[in-house]
Amino acid sequence: VSFSAARNLDVLAQILGGIGDVITVCRADASRSLPAEAAADALRLAHPQRHIRVVPETDQALSSAWAKVPEGGLLCIAGSVYLSGAARRYFTRSHRTAGAADLSRDG
Repeated sequence: VSFSAARNLDVLAQILGGIGDVITVCRADASRSLPAEAAADALRLAHPQRHIRVVPETDQALSSAWAKVPEGGLLCIAGSVYLSGAARRYFTRSHRTAGAADLSRDG
């Protein structure tokens, strides 16, 4: 999850904090995104039962989040258009270098 700085943080944290058991927070765009710690604080306030972790660097956050997806699981990337673009670039690169089988959690 990454949030654009100009958005209604409390509402987004309430909605997006409910989408997973483990939420990885990063800052997708240094000039337009909210600092990862501020986003994580809002998510923790809205969902104290969730495991919220901060991985500030976007590619590391994507890699770390993907590594934690169990077989048959799902990775949801949300909150920022900048993050979705970064994820598309990251997984396109990963797909080319690792092969499609490595990006599947279906076994």
